[in-house]
Amino acid sequence: MTGSEAITIVLVLSLITAIISGKLAGRYGYTFKYYFVTGFIASCGILGVIVKIIMDYLN
Repeated sequence: MTGSEAITIVLVLSLITAIISGKLAGRYGYTFKYYFVTGFIASCGILGVIVKIIMDYLN
């Protein structure tokens, strides 16, 4: 897996996670925008670490 593939995977999965967290928070009366942004930032960090560990293990 190259670096650009890893970045693409992390961003796409983070976007999906952020949309889901924003929609779920919107159901309970919170703003979609706030939870979308915080969910995206948090999932980018977590998924980035996981992908880095996997890439180091495979190489």
